[in-house]
Amino acid sequence: MGSCDQSATGSDQRTPLGVGNIQLVAPFVVRYREAGNPSPLYHQAGVARLTLHFLPEPTRGLLFVGELLALGALYRLRPRCAR
Repeated sequence: MGSCDQSATGSDQRTPLGVGNIQLVAPFVVRYREAGNPSPLYHQAGVARLTLHFLPEPTRGLLFVGELLALGALYRLRPRCAR
């Protein structure tokens, strides 16, 4: 059997906040023979592509809302001064 040089490549299209896509591309070769027939050797080549989509996490917004709710609860539970 001979050798096959393969290389992989890709692209990173994310913003500084981490939102966007990463695409990975790699070639592949499948070698096979038909059942019961030792020759010829068949080759099937192709390209595999994987695209990952990144979305922003809602944690920053949830933390902000949680802090506002906690401050509101502390404000309502503060001791009242009698005058």
